[in-house]
Amino acid sequence: MTERNVVTEVVAKSLCCGCGVCTAVCRGKALEMRFNTLGELVPALVGRCAHCQLCLKVCPALEVGEPLLPEALFGRGSKMERDPHIGGFIECCVGYSSRHRMKSASGGMATWTLEQLFQKDKINAAICVGRSPKNDRLFEPVIVSSAAELSSCSSSRYYPVEFSSVLKYILRNEGRYAIVALPCAVTGIRKAQRAVPVLRERIRYVFALACGHGVSKHFAGFLLAAAGLTEAKVKTVDFRYSARSRKATNFAFRAQHAAGNWSNLLYFDGLYGALWNGRFFVPRACDFCDDLFAPLADATFMDAWLPEYTSDVHGTSIVVARHPEVSRLMQGAKESGAFLRPITIARVRQSQSGALAYKTTYLPLRVARAERNGLKIPRSFPRAVVPGGLRERLAKIKHGARDWVCRLSFESRGHPRRLWISVLAAYLQGQRLCRAARRRMARL
Repeated sequence: MTERNVVTEVVAKSLCCGCGVCTAVCRGKALEMRFNTLGELVPALVGRCAHCQLCLKVCPALEVGEPLLPEALFGRGSKMERDPHIGGFIECCVGYSSRHRMKSASGGMATWTLEQLFQKDKINAAICVGRSPKNDRLFEPVIVSSAAELSSCSSSRYYPVEFSSVLKYILRNEGRYAIVALPCAVTGIRKAQRAVPVLRERIRYVFALACGHGVSKHFAGFLLAAAGLTEAKVKTVDFRYSARSRKATNFAFRAQHAAGNWSNLLYFDGLYGALWNGRFFVPRACDFCDDLFAPLADATFMDAWLPEYTSDVHGTSIVVARHPEVSRLMQGAKESGAFLRPITIARVRQSQSGALAYKTTYLPLRVARAERNGLKIPRSFPRAVVPGGLRERLAKIKHGARDWVCRLSFESRGHPRRLWISVLAAYLQGQRLCRAARRRMARL
């Protein structure tokens, strides 16, 4: 009998998002999350597969079993509006928490919400991303047991994390948990809650951060190398430093040396943003993901990338509330130090317009290109007709060159190759100068 599990069906096709949910629920303890040579977290088969196929049932990359319905998650009695991209929602708000925004990535509303749940005794533990004590990674999901500890997890981490260890902890330990994750991991967690009732009972709230795409650990490794550092010589990194910026969209990357001093700043309008917007070190699974707003989450938090808010360097959050209790928290926000006002669903979509276009308008073409090259995408996405001609051949060469340079930039153990880091940095700088020249010509 041919063995079917996430390793053969998903990892072998490079379609794994690295959430780790499959490893947490594996009955035979046959899976273990590891970094591959591309710096991506993927499950590896380390034991005997029990052929239960539970890993396939919880995998976000697959459509196994009945689809998850919002009515089953949020209750049939909840008065929810619907949007084709955002899913069901009770209300949408924009604003910030005055106590949390200075130490948060945007307006601090995710941290504020977790704090409120602690204070109202709705939860006794929260799962969010913090610093990792492990030698092979900078960050991982950690268990926070009080509102006072939330400050250690209050900033965005553009770094791969997996939830296998914390989900195993929840399976072993009773409690009322809230968890914050990216949309792909939210889907996996919801599927696991359906398959394993204990998780449904103990995880009371599942929150999401809107996500355009993920990155491998080599994304941080490249930025560290550009700053003259390596992971081994770093105490921590900050992906969203904004104290010296004049605009919320132009945050900076910085790293703290083991000795305590901070590196030079790499701003998003320079090398940092060129690397991110160019989709370097992005896992292949992200090319076939249409989930930006996590419609299965109790609430989704995102930056308010709108002209009237980006001028405030301290950041502003948008909250899409789906759970009735979260909606009630939003309505009483002013008394708890948060300043919120309603925002239309059209403005929510506009705030993420670039990522939304990539995940919807251009997705059918990416799927068609992949299947033309022999990769079968195991989800019911629409397919477009792949155009021919010189432009398509140039696009194929460009994407191939990007992947090639990414692979050459790091050796198999994950250490940066200085020559190829310099080549990639020069390429990104050249692209940035060309775009600036085109913009100036357009104005003239």
